[in-house]
Amino acid sequence: MARKVLYVAVNGVTGRMGYRQHLVRSLLSIREQGGVPLADGSAVYPEPVLVGRSETRLREIAERHGLARWSTRLDDVLADPEVEV
Repeated sequence: MARKVLYVAVNGVTGRMGYRQHLVRSLLSIREQGGVPLADGSAVYPEPVLVGRSETRLREIAERHGLARWSTRLDDVLADPEVEV
């Protein structure tokens, strides 16, 4: 099955709602299930890009969940052409 990676900026991920609701219960849950299946047999696979004010907390969350991309610079993340959402 082909997989389309969709980079998703998650701003405020160091807060309770950003972390629990948006990252863990939504995006990471979708990833664990293999992505969102599409009618053509492929799947959309979300790849979170963590954004927040605390470099230490972002690094901690990224390491805990095996995520490669994080930043304290929202403008840079939003300007990144790979980040679609």
